[in-house]
Amino acid sequence: MKDIHCIDISHQTILNYADAVSKYIKPYIDNYPYQLSNSFCGDETYLRIKGKWQYLFFFFDAIKAIEDTLKKIKNIDDLTFVVDRNPIYLLAQHFFAQNGIHFDIKQVIMITYLKYTSL
Repeated sequence: MKDIHCIDISHQTILNYADAVSKYIKPYIDNYPYQLSNSFCGDETYLRIKGKWQYLFFFFDAIKAIEDTLKKIKNIDDLTFVVDRNPIYLLAQHFFAQNGIHFDIKQVIMITYLKYTSL
């Protein structure tokens, strides 16, 4: 918010907002009639909270995610998705190629995050 809108907001304010909003939108998310494929992928990330390592896992429909992305791109010539080594991305690439939509997949082993001393 500070970089884009020049508004200085504390982490606690964001936490309070997320907590308040989540109570209202959770029923909509839990009951939304998603049209999903049978191809899912997931990942995890490690977070340090109050000095302890915590793990966040998330899963999503690979086909739906790529399809939603492709809908927003006007020209998909020379399009490349950079993804992790999960084989589901190559399967999605083949699925779309069978339907006349071609793009490249670049798989990376690991993305390293810099440690910031201010965190």
